[in-house]
Order: sequence, then C-alpha cells, then structure tokens
Amino acid sequence: MNAGSRLKKIREYLEISSQAKFAAELEIERSKIADIESGRTKNISFDLIEKIVDKFHINGWWLFTGKGNMIEKNIQESDAYEVDVIDLKASAGFGIIPFEVKVIGKYILDKIFFKTPPDIDNVKMIQVEGDSMEPTIQDGAFVVIDESKNDAIDGIYAILLDDKVFVKRLQFNLNGTITIISDNSKYQDKIYNPKENQSYFKVLGKKMLTIQK
Repeated sequence: MNAGSRLKKIREYLEISSQAKFAAELEIERSKIADIESGRTKNISFDLIEKIVDKFHINGWWLFTGKGNMIEKNIQESDAYEVDVIDLKASAGFGIIPFEVKVIGKYILDKIFFKTPPDIDNVKMIQVEGDSMEPTIQDGAFVVIDESKNDAIDGIYAILLDDKVFVKRLQFNLNGTITIISDNSKYQDKIYNPKENQSYFKVLGKKMLTIQK
C-alpha cells in the first residue's frame, strides 16, 4: 500500500467523504490531499503526518511506512515497549543537516528483542539515508538507538559530525583517535582525531536493532 492509499484509507476510516473536507479539517489546500492520493506526490511530508497524528490520533509510523497498525493499540506493559519514531533522518551517505526533531509515531517492539531491559526514554528509532552501510544496513532502513550508550566501545552508532548526522561503525583506537567506518567498501574510512580535528563530533547513541523497510 503506497502513501496515497494509506492517506485515502485514513480519510475513509474517519468517514470524511471528500478530499476538500479532509483538507479543511487539516487546514491545508485540497490539492495537497489530491496529489498524494493520486500518486502525483509520492511521500507524505512530516508536517502533514504531524497534523494527522495530532488531530486524529492515527499511528504516524504506519502512515509514514505502512508498518504496524493504522490505529495505535494499547499494549501490555509486560510484553512490549513503545519506542518513539522521530523524523530526523540519519545519513549513511554524505550526510544531511538535522532540523527540529519531531516524534511522528510509535513502534511496538517485543521485549524479546532486548537482551537486558533498556531505559525506554533513551531509546529512539530513526531512518537511515544512503548506501554507505550496506549490506549491513540498507538505504531506507530504520535503526533503534540507545542514547545512553555513548561510551568508547566499538560498534555501530548514530553520530553528529559538524552539523550532519550519520550512522557509522566506530572503532575507538588506543591513541585516542576514532576510525569512522563505512561497511560499503566503495567508501573510504575516516580518522577523527579530537586533539587535531576542529570538527564538532558527538556520539548520539548506539545501534540496538535494525528494521529493514
């Protein structure tokens, strides 16, 4: 089901008979609804997703990806975690500039995926953009990160380098430098030296899970 079909399904579920009425409810132009439903516009903007989530309590994750349930369901606390899905796309290519972070939905993750119970407030899901971590992480995949895990242990992390966000494999070297590794062999590794490099570097969180789109 593509984005247009999902948007139309929501409108029909809400028993809103016309695109014009739906647009009026969302305080946008009817043409925006028409373009998405017809397929002329392939993706639903995060601003529109936020409007729909706030007004109609639709699952933004489902609206964005087609995964999960259209209507958010209550879950048993003993069985699963609710993880915030945020609209910040992390680049696994050349990097993109992050803007305001918005929660666009919830994703239900069974507790069996976690070896030890995490502090769920520190767990977030973001989308990867680019092919530099293939075949480990595909372009468009979602990664679950733990923001509290930013210690110097080798692994895959979401990082901020200058004003750009990446998902990369980090190797912490004994001399204090960090090797930033792309799993795709066509990309060269980079060395970050905090003593010499003037670029801003911050570890945002360690990858816990990958969910392919």
